[in-house]
Amino acid sequence: QIVLLLFDDKVTDQATGDSVITTYSLPTSGPGPYTLNIDFPSEGTQMLLQVVDDAGNVARWSAKGANIRSIVVEASADTIDLDPATLTGTVVDFTALLEDSPTIFYSWDFGDGTYTSGTLAVNGIVAPFVSYDVNTGDYATFSVEHDYGGAIDYGTATLKVTDSLGGIGVDSTTVGDCSDIPDTDPSDPLAHLDFIGCGTTLEDIWVSVYLEVNAPIGDNQFRLHLDLDGDGISDLMLKYNADNQSATGLGSLLVTEETDTVIFTFNITELGLTYGDSFNWYAETQDGVAAGAGQGFIDRMPDEDSGDGYFTYTIY
Repeated sequence: QIVLLLFDDKVTDQATGDSVITTYSLPTSGPGPYTLNIDFPSEGTQMLLQVVDDAGNVARWSAKGANIRSIVVEASADTIDLDPATLTGTVVDFTALLEDSPTIFYSWDFGDGTYTSGTLAVNGIVAPFVSYDVNTGDYATFSVEHDYGGAIDYGTATLKVTDSLGGIGVDSTTVGDCSDIPDTDPSDPLAHLDFIGCGTTLEDIWVSVYLEVNAPIGDNQFRLHLDLDGDGISDLMLKYNADNQSATGLGSLLVTEETDTVIFTFNITELGLTYGDSFNWYAETQDGVAAGAGQGFIDRMPDEDSGDGYFTYTIY
C-alpha cells in the first residue's frame, strides 16, 4: 500500500500538542499517476508531504514556498461572441498579493485540450493587459480569447493563478453556459422565435445582457427577469418591444438590437448592487404570432425543464 502523509503545523492534537498527521491512501491497481483532493491548509501553514510504500521507502517534499495560502480568483465567459470566445479572470485583493509576492502567474485550461499561460506581474510591475484600479474594490481583471471552432456549448474552462510564494487560486467557468437548445426549426416559416444563446459584459457600472435568437428580431417582445436577493423569485422585469423600440422597467435601461441579438444594458447602482454582488436572471421572448388574447408563443431561457431556472452573474 502507498500512503501520503500531510503534516499541517497549524492543526494540533489537543491532548498531546503534536501536529496532526492526515493519511491519504493511494490506489494501487495500476501504475498511475494518481490525483488526490486534499483540504487546502489555512493561510501561513507550513506543509510537508511524505509518501511511503509497503517496503518503507519514503519520499518527502515541502509544498512550494513557506506560506500556503489561497488566492481568490473568479473565472467567467463574458461574451456572446463565441468565435473567438472571451474569457475573463479576476483576482481579488490584488494590492496585498503584489506586496507579498511581486511576481504573479496565470494559466488557462480551455477544456478542449489546449492551454495558455503568462504573468500578471513581474517584480511588482503589472502587465499592460491587466485592468487594475484600487478605487474599484482592488480587483485586477484580464481577458484572453480562444477559438473553439464554432460550437455553441464549449464546456468548462479553468483559470489558475499562482504567486512566487506558493499561493494558488483556481476557478472554472462553463463557456457557452447561456446556450439554449432551439425548441423549433428556424427553417420552418411557421416556427416561433427561440433563444439559442446569451452572454453578459460589465463596463464600469453598466451591465449588458445579450439575448441571441434563431431569427431576425422583427417586431417581437423580450423580457428580462432579475432576482436580486437570490430567493428564486423575480424582483424586477425589464421589457423591450421591438415593434416600437420601447423599453421599460428601469430609468437607466437602454436596449439595442443587432440582427439576431437584443442587448439589455442597465446601471447596477440603480439596483443597489456593487462590485462583488451577484444577481440571477432569466429571459422570455414573445414572437407576436396571435395565440389567444394577442399572445404569441413564449420561449424561456434557461428552459424551465432544465432544472436550473436562472443564470447567475457576479459583478467583477
